[in-house]
Amino acid sequence: MRPKFFSKVRWNRGRKPIQELIQKNEDINDVDNMGMNMLHWMPIWTNGLVEEFQELVDLGVDVNQATNYGDTPLHLAVSHGETEYARILIAAGANKSAENNQGEIPRDYLNYCREEMKKILNIVQI
Repeated sequence: MRPKFFSKVRWNRGRKPIQELIQKNEDINDVDNMGMNMLHWMPIWTNGLVEEFQELVDLGVDVNQATNYGDTPLHLAVSHGETEYARILIAAGANKSAENNQGEIPRDYLNYCREEMKKILNIVQI
């Protein structure tokens, strides 16, 4: 089950859902039963919500939260080819050397990306 406010952010596309969560004192670091927070889910299920992603990072959603499998949001941003999300995470101090349960770091996930994406992600030095 995804964090309870995921659908609002995904479908309403905008800051209003995020602001509503803050006003209701919702836990912005809420995780699901797999240990995934909003920053894990957004690279998987959304694209183009860069402003919303940045706002969640600015609000303090944990950029280094590890899932039950040890994946951080940066692992998932890289594996899904979400370069803007990856840039935001790195700028916010995401651990580029974090190992998941398989011993993989985010850079290892470049193997799953298209060649053009690999070039872009190499530029940001993942």
